[in-house]
Amino acid sequence: MASLEPPRQNSILSTLNAAAYAVIRGDLETITLKRGDVLYSVGGHIRHVYFPRTALISLIGISAAGQAVEVGMVGFEGFVGVPILLGVSSQPYQAVTQLGGTLWRLPKEALDPINGRACVLTAILLRYTHVRITQVIQSAICNRFHSMRQRLCRWLLTARDRRQSDDLEFTKEYLADMIGSQRPGVASTLSSLERLKLLKSHRGGVTILRGKDLEKESCECYALMKREVESFVESCQAHAPTIGT
Repeated sequence: MASLEPPRQNSILSTLNAAAYAVIRGDLETITLKRGDVLYSVGGHIRHVYFPRTALISLIGISAAGQAVEVGMVGFEGFVGVPILLGVSSQPYQAVTQLGGTLWRLPKEALDPINGRACVLTAILLRYTHVRITQVIQSAICNRFHSMRQRLCRWLLTARDRRQSDDLEFTKEYLADMIGSQRPGVASTLSSLERLKLLKSHRGGVTILRGKDLEKESCECYALMKREVESFVESCQAHAPTIGT
């Protein structure tokens, strides 16, 4: 039997009180994804929105030549499926599981504005959409003006925050794609950061050892987006006792 209380491991779902959660409870299901699983392909039809619990999702822009770069990252703080809120059933980027774990999945029909069943949840999702737009804009600024070292540090710190863990699993090839760089440069930079004892690199990933010092190696984009996400999460927590009444 499904719990009558909303899940507490996702900042958006945890905002709902029991009454608001009851509206979507029957449609919400828990799924487990592994690294590399695709939620949405480029131009593919969106059938569900997703609320990560422990999984980490990358939003990836892909050029006509097949080149990829990450334009957003979603973890426990958010949801995947923003175009649905804007009346669009597909999206121009790919959503892929960066780090495997669990998510909650909700059919898009549950957010249909015509039936108004989940209007409380929809209002929260629209608030989160501002976070996503800011993230995409900041990613464009970062990729254009900041060094590969700064972008790499930003990515590692952001992934740590979304995953809520200092242990991150990925290949150097994957990391290079995410920050729009080349593997040799990424490998060299990771070695440099390891010599400073900021992280420990190993086959298949890294462990962040000194996050505060790693922040000093990043650009201002990390701090800006961190504040944006923290403000959203704090807003959710502040309204949790009353939303849905």
